[in-house]
Amino acid sequence: MPYPPRLLHEGERVLLDLRPHPIRLVFPTTVGVVGLGGVIAGMVAWTNAPTWFGYALLAVVVVTAAYVGTKVIVWRSTNFVLTSSRVVYRKGVLHRIGREIPIDRVQDVTYHQRILERIVGAGSLVIESAGDRGAEPLPDIRHPEQVQSLINQTIDDSRGPQAAEPPDDSVPGQIERLADLHRRGVLTDTEFEQKKAELLERM
Repeated sequence: MPYPPRLLHEGERVLLDLRPHPIRLVFPTTVGVVGLGGVIAGMVAWTNAPTWFGYALLAVVVVTAAYVGTKVIVWRSTNFVLTSSRVVYRKGVLHRIGREIPIDRVQDVTYHQRILERIVGAGSLVIESAGDRGAEPLPDIRHPEQVQSLINQTIDDSRGPQAAEPPDDSVPGQIERLADLHRRGVLTDTEFEQKKAELLERM
């Protein structure tokens, strides 16, 4: 279900409202197909089966349908929402869980993709925020690279226009700029540590 407008703050805009990638439904769907195929095969192979066998097949159908249906409902009730002022992650049906991270408290956004996830456009995000909760892993996000970029852009927009200042060419100033490039994903961990070490050697 979409993020309710009544939960938005004054002037807040929804920039992104996503359900998990459908890759999360691959295993439940496979279980459903295998279960249904097994029931059909059993009915065809044993046409003169006793009554109890029919009840057993019916039980398999009911359990399989309940399992697949539950997974679909949980998938539909899980949302990743990015607004102009916060990141929201909600999941659960009967037992609802929600996490909100103010956009100005987001310190780092990292995404991870395995080979299959890269092919289908899925992945996981890890959002690090200031405070006791630390990193928040968010699995099965659609197009995580684009989502990471949008979150970083939203962070920049939330800071508002800033007066142009001459760059700080001191070593701490240069390290700070390197850290910003590292946070944006322009520099890898290795490149950041190497350039940082070179600057520290000049002190």
